Amino acid sequence: MAMTDTERVRRRLTRLIEAAHHENYDFVYIPVGTAKLILKLLEEQPQIVRCKDCRYWHQSLIPGQEKFGDCGQANGLTVKWEGWFCADGVRRDNK
Repeated sequence: MAMTDTERVRRRLTRLIEAAHHENYDFVYIPVGTAKLILKLLEEQPQIVRCKDCRYWHQSLIPGQEKFGDCGQANGLTVKWEGWFCADGVRRDNK
């Protein structure tokens, strides 16, 4: 069974990190091709939408509680911190 790009990169980086640790180095050198593949894989990852940037977020109006609010997706019952995120987050259009 063939390895995916992600698995191949993960294995290569793991070996490089282990070798650097063994030699007591704080860095690893990676080939340009591997660096390009890492960038490609990162671009394919879904973007995380934090609560404060989500269309369902309703900021608290209570003084001192501005970093908290309600989630319209969770029937408005959940108090969340603005830096939190979930799988249902949708970025607001006005950002």
